[in-house]
Amino acid sequence: MIAKRLPGYRDTYQHAIATDQDPAAELAREHLLPTAAAAEVVTLLATENTRITADVVCIRGGDVLLIERGWPPHKGSLALPGGHLDPGEYSHDAAARELLEETGVEVSPGDLTFVGLYARPDRDPRGRYISAAYTVTVPADTTARAGTDAAAVQWVPLHAPGELAFDHNEIVRAAWQQQLAAHPAAPTSPADDTPRLHTAH
Repeated sequence: MIAKRLPGYRDTYQHAIATDQDPAAELAREHLLPTAAAAEVVTLLATENTRITADVVCIRGGDVLLIERGWPPHKGSLALPGGHLDPGEYSHDAAARELLEETGVEVSPGDLTFVGLYARPDRDPRGRYISAAYTVTVPADTTARAGTDAAAVQWVPLHAPGELAFDHNEIVRAAWQQQLAAHPAAPTSPADDTPRLHTAH
């Protein structure tokens, strides 16, 4: 019965996600669904489509480039530059394109280093998102400006970026560990003095 009514529930679900509301609560309210049924609908809608994205840890000296998200979810929070792959696009090409579009920083896809795949089912409230994360180092005189989808940009210390949206702290930590491996004299995070091994998932 629920499966047959999914098209009618989808608009409510997507509107709730876009406006940072609880989709299960909105489905229960709008469609008079029991709590358990609303939760089942959310599970079905969240897993019906898997989206592939690419994120970039852009490093300048000891800093990482972040954007301020201009849209939900996590509107106003800092995050890594990144976004969806276009049809037929490779993930490293998407990473370089999104970095340019959101920050104005241009790099060659060939200069990107793979960090890992991030696929935890609950990493994005909009549904199932799998992200290919990359890191790239740019010259010390590199400047950035807010572009599409970014309300602002800023450089922050790689080893202490603060609280980021989604699982981007985990991605930045993995990139920082790569830096430690390549440059043992790099600063140690004051929030976590012992580097942890990254396991891509």
